Amino acid sequence: MTEKRSKAEGRMIDHLGRFLKDDSGVVSVDWIVLGFSVICLGCLTVGTARDGTFGLADSIKTSVESKSVEGADR
Repeated sequence: MTEKRSKAEGRMIDHLGRFLKDDSGVVSVDWIVLGFSVICLGCLTVGTARDGTFGLADSIKTSVESKSVEGADR
């Protein structure tokens, strides 16, 4: 069963076809994805470094607290 398209429908389908074939915005999308990836990688790196830094700080704190200094009573 074939239906006749109106002029408006035909123009809309033509416009949609041109829109889907147009690749001028692809570069922008690539940069957005690349930027998002860099930001995520940075967040993961900072999170890992933060955990290691807090662990090291706790170790230093424990080590310093366990030491005694001669003459500190004065």
